[in-house]
Amino acid sequence: MDNTKNVDELSRKLIKLKLNYTDDEMRAFLKGKLKLSSMMMKLIVRLSKGRKIASKTTIYAKGIDAEKLSSKLADLMEVLSAENRKINLSAYPEHYVLHLVKED
Repeated sequence: MDNTKNVDELSRKLIKLKLNYTDDEMRAFLKGKLKLSSMMMKLIVRLSKGRKIASKTTIYAKGIDAEKLSSKLADLMEVLSAENRKINLSAYPEHYVLHLVKED
């Protein structure tokens, strides 16, 4: 099996495994790592002393205009559905729980 097929197969297995758990179960499983990462982020915020660096993401999409793409991305991030959960968990191997927090 070549490396691409191997990576694709491992990716499919990881996605299937992640989908077997609810978000709450995944949070419980990752509790220790989440606590450590939260502590690290608080330290990094303190060390930054309020300094920020802007970032920019460029998305190239054929066959769809910016308004429709924006709407689809908002739906993907804001609407809780089994399909959206699978897409979000499939986007990156390190995604285990994606939870939208709306600011007031």
